[in-house]
Amino acid sequence: MESSEIEQKTSNDAVLDRCVKLTRSNFADILDEYESPLLCYVGKMVGYNSAESEDIVQEAFIRLHKVLKEEGCESIHSIKSWLYRVSHNLSIDLIRKRKRQRKHAELIQNEDKADMSLEQDMLENMVRREAGQKALQELKALHPEEQQVILLKTIQDLTLREIGEIMGLSLGKVSYRLNTGLKALAERLKEEGVFE
Repeated sequence: MESSEIEQKTSNDAVLDRCVKLTRSNFADILDEYESPLLCYVGKMVGYNSAESEDIVQEAFIRLHKVLKEEGCESIHSIKSWLYRVSHNLSIDLIRKRKRQRKHAELIQNEDKADMSLEQDMLENMVRREAGQKALQELKALHPEEQQVILLKTIQDLTLREIGEIMGLSLGKVSYRLNTGLKALAERLKEEGVFE
């Protein structure tokens, strides 16, 4: 046997001897020996939030005490390895829990954003629809040739040249009627409070 194996066996034997005579003071010795190294290890895994690290290490020692009391010392081959394994598993559980919580929070946040976006889109559509209805109402109050030019340009998306050909007007007259009609319509809509 190598010297490190002999030292480890001697250390394990000492721990098992303490375990066989498990009393409150012996358990306190185990706690004193492994608590700080476990806190350091857990802290590196889950971040140095002392409360979470302390909770994990405390839970590992509670489980150790329970196993030793219920199953005896023979059920644990190496207390050190057992404590590190339990602390490791509890740390992994915490990390997974954080991920689930983060995903859940992101999901809720995305749903809230989607709800707000949907509400905003609905509101914008309603405002646009009402403004469009009001604009069509006010458009009817304009001169018929201005109405026709505006409708052909905005609704049918025709060019000024195409509008001139349809209406039999020169490009200048089409442009003039479009501009005067849009100005008159804008003034009417401002008066109605549709635009500021």
